[in-house]
Amino acid sequence: MKIAISAGHGLKIRGAAGSPVPPFLDEYDENVKVMNKTADFLRLMGHEVETYTDLVSTSQSENLDRLTGWHNDIAFGGNVYDLACSIHFNCFDGSAHGVECLWVTQEGLAEEVASSISKATGLTNRGGKYRSDLAILNNTREACILVECLFCDHRGDCDNYRAGGFELLCQALATAITGDEADEQPSKPAIPPFSKRHINKICDIAYSHPIADYEWDDRGVAPKGFIEGIALAFGQVYRKLLASHPAAIEMAKARTESDKDALNIYRSEFDSLEMNNENSGPDTLRHLYALMIGHGMRESSGQHCEGRDMSADNVQSDTAEAGLFQTSYNASNASDPEFDNLMSEYGDPKNEATCYFDIFAQEVECDEDDWDCYGSGDGYEFQKLCKDCPPFACETAALTLRNLCNHYGPIIRKEVELNPNADAMLQLVQKYVDAILKDHHVS
Repeated sequence: MKIAISAGHGLKIRGAAGSPVPPFLDEYDENVKVMNKTADFLRLMGHEVETYTDLVSTSQSENLDRLTGWHNDIAFGGNVYDLACSIHFNCFDGSAHGVECLWVTQEGLAEEVASSISKATGLTNRGGKYRSDLAILNNTREACILVECLFCDHRGDCDNYRAGGFELLCQALATAITGDEADEQPSKPAIPPFSKRHINKICDIAYSHPIADYEWDDRGVAPKGFIEGIALAFGQVYRKLLASHPAAIEMAKARTESDKDALNIYRSEFDSLEMNNENSGPDTLRHLYALMIGHGMRESSGQHCEGRDMSADNVQSDTAEAGLFQTSYNASNASDPEFDNLMSEYGDPKNEATCYFDIFAQEVECDEDDWDCYGSGDGYEFQKLCKDCPPFACETAALTLRNLCNHYGPIIRKEVELNPNADAMLQLVQKYVDAILKDHHVS
């Protein structure tokens, strides 16, 4: 089957919420989680799935237009597919509870979905319900169901969901749609690489910007490959965020109060530049990558092939540093499972084109010692992949900066420069990626 799933509402049109959250739930946040997990189960069953989250709309009408437009014109390239599915959470008066599935043409499937989720989770079965007044059901070209997973303002439903009902719900939904079974969650697949034309444009944006000529403290001007490569890496992870990629969502989460979150350590520096990180989304992701431009220059002088610190004794596979940010594999546990899932993703030969190696290699000189990797197993493979596939090094460093930033001495010592021109350049890349997606009727 080919199934297109959208998360109801959007980042700026968030839908319902119980009060307070927690112990109750925020509809939009949970819509995204259920969409992604259900998609993972469906892919494991062997089905083709595309997902969509609206990060742009600021009004309900715009949001409905984007959601229906995606289902009709964008999912599966605008070609025919088997089923459209919209994920929602209900809300009423704090006493209503249970799961229901709304339909216009799919009565039998809606009844099966509600029944399957009820049996798997113990939620009350409110059944399938005919609704002829909803835009997503009326206006999608393909057959469509709208799943109201549970009531986000009912304490019993919310407690059920948090106590293991989440995965049971997602698996039951996948099973009801297809009649198949799933045992475990696969890694999120990569997105396609940029075209040659788009690569050239993003590189032009980066290298014509003042940040390309900036003299970094004790490091000088960045290699051409570093500035252009980071611009591409950011454009790629921004597309992943728009596609609700779990690792990108983790990178783009709102600033936490943790002393292991670089956005918290550098809060005063960000605030002085009016770079607000209090909300999850594209701005916070971009600000993180702006910090990473200074971080990469401090750690490796922008050289993707940088090997371990030769003055240190860390030659074990999980402690040997590697790549632009001098990350070591022992940082992986702080971002589980996203870190290792990125290793599987970028380690797959079919995703080699998303590494942009030739771009990062410009004006970079690597000797034999740089290319050496140490130990064996996952740690060895991590070192090699950091050097061979710099966007992988960027994304794993981004996760580590959010969840274990004390992994990096220069961050804790605040030796990393946060340059507003780095953010300005990345803003231009972001606008260009938005234009690319709009040209392809994706927004």
